Amino acid sequence: MSIIPVESPAPVLPRRRKQLFATAYASAGVVMFTVALLGSYLVQRAADIETWLADNSIPLLQPTMGLFTLVLSAAAMQWAVYAISRDMRSHALLATGLTGLLGIAYINSIAFLYSQVGLEMANHSEAPLFYTLTASHLVFVAIGVLYLAVMAFRALGGQFSARYPEGISAAAVYWYVVVGLYGVIWYAVYVTK
Repeated sequence: MSIIPVESPAPVLPRRRKQLFATAYASAGVVMFTVALLGSYLVQRAADIETWLADNSIPLLQPTMGLFTLVLSAAAMQWAVYAISRDMRSHALLATGLTGLLGIAYINSIAFLYSQVGLEMANHSEAPLFYTLTASHLVFVAIGVLYLAVMAFRALGGQFSARYPEGISAAAVYWYVVVGLYGVIWYAVYVTK
């Protein structure tokens, strides 16, 4: 037995979840921005309750279909998280593709809604707030679809597996936040009008 200490290898530290934390912080910023816009919308609607949407009506069919589409996309996103955490890469890619496709379908339904509403910016006081709130959410969904596409390509390249599913999980956090925000917007803007 020797009294000379034997050098042991450095311990392997767990990977920090930088992408997950960054996505959570960005999602918190999206929530704060949307809640501020929604608050402005509701205050303005309460102030102009007699004239609010007096000339136009917002149909409820397209927003409700958009809500159901986003709820289905959240289920598909959960499937992707489940699949990547169990090394079922083909299922994870299929689920992220389905989530992105449903996100694009939502964008299409809201774009069709804009053609049906017909609010003119110059003639209606509610139009700027309505379009700012709903179009900003539309942009957040488009960002989510792009984020999903990047994470799917990274998963296709082998960067994510059961040992490191952080990218798909981070995309799921952002997607769940966007879906939840639309539920609030759907009720406050489209249902209560």
